[in-house]
Amino acid sequence: MQLSNLSIVTGIVLLVLIYLIYGNVSKQLTDRTYIATTYMYVFVAFLLIVLINDQSFAIIDSGVKMMAVFLLALVLIIVLAIIPSENQVLKHLVWIAFIAVMAFALAPAIDLAKGQNILPKVLLTVSVMFIAMTYFAYTKPLGYFDSWAPYLFAGLIGVIVAGLSNIIFSDLNSEGFNSRDFIISIVVILLFNGFLLYDTQKIIKEGMVLNTICVGKDNLACADYPEKSMNVILDLMNLFTATTNAYSR
Repeated sequence: MQLSNLSIVTGIVLLVLIYLIYGNVSKQLTDRTYIATTYMYVFVAFLLIVLINDQSFAIIDSGVKMMAVFLLALVLIIVLAIIPSENQVLKHLVWIAFIAVMAFALAPAIDLAKGQNILPKVLLTVSVMFIAMTYFAYTKPLGYFDSWAPYLFAGLIGVIVAGLSNIIFSDLNSEGFNSRDFIISIVVILLFNGFLLYDTQKIIKEGMVLNTICVGKDNLACADYPEKSMNVILDLMNLFTATTNAYSR
């Protein structure tokens, strides 16, 4: 199998990030290195997704397969949460398996964006939202968004129910379905921007706590980067999918 230029560049950047992560976790944890390493895990996840999709491995041609992919992803999230933090080898293997599964789940959105020539616009939009929400979270006092949690999770349940209802009770090719799907996508974008604000401040607060309790402990096991990076990874994946749907409509 011949590697494309994109795969080669992505692989090189991936190796550089892994080297930087190794350098960080080999030292005593601080709040700054914790935040930096957590975000490097996020970037590693998306580089792995790029590699998998660039090799055209992520082929899903039916709703049944897609449902199986999402169920497998849910199982892996649960498994990752119950594995003891001391077992970092197994944690990382499950984390990599989850990222691979999510690469398959994102494949239809990536193919849609490529087919409509909107992939650069989608990536730029998601990047701008990520940078803006991260900056905004850093400018507000810690705990500023804590009260948002019940509303964010209620909104998440709401959009899941609305999305499933639209699929089950609508003709997928009708104008009504497309209009409702567009509205749901906009709501999802707003919702996960809120989650980004909440999760970013959560990472900042965790870094401050771990800076104290991880003294003299194994940096990698105490911080548990695979689990702690998951929220931001899921936020960005949902933003990518919703932004692609919104632009495609």
